[in-house]
Amino acid sequence: MSEKPDTLTLRVTESGNELREPARAAELYYDRLYRVAYALCGDFHHAEDLTQETFAAAFKAAGSFRGESSVFTWLVAICRRQWAYRRRGDRKFKPMENVEPSISISREQDDAREELRSALAKMEESDRAILVLFHLENFSYQQLTQALDLPLGTVKRRLFEARRKLRFLIDGSHAV
Repeated sequence: MSEKPDTLTLRVTESGNELREPARAAELYYDRLYRVAYALCGDFHHAEDLTQETFAAAFKAAGSFRGESSVFTWLVAICRRQWAYRRRGDRKFKPMENVEPSISISREQDDAREELRSALAKMEESDRAILVLFHLENFSYQQLTQALDLPLGTVKRRLFEARRKLRFLIDGSHAV
């Protein structure tokens, strides 16, 4: 691909800005955004719906994209808001249920993966999301501040606390 994913452009229309290539945006970001959605809700089917809802909301709200962050960071912020709306409307939803086991290379890796999945399932959504964004999606601190709409110091503290909680859940230690 000659075009970088974050160089998707907006075009001005009578009704405001809109993503120039919605299908291309979905193609470029779907898998990454799906991982974020899954980290938030912990359910494959809900994550798929949440990802699609996020793209629909993004295409409607393209005029709110100011270019201060990457397109993906903007999409993550929309995804988090969509998830919050969904959670308010569905109080009976229980995240991290019916998770299918992942394919593993070795039994030891499978056990470690299951232990990590189990620990993440026990964490609060906000802790799980910040860990996934930083460690799996390679978000910088600046991108986290934009996606989570938090000051830098708060992002660093929450990431530190989330790591500490995860470590405690995995090995039961308070070590940092």
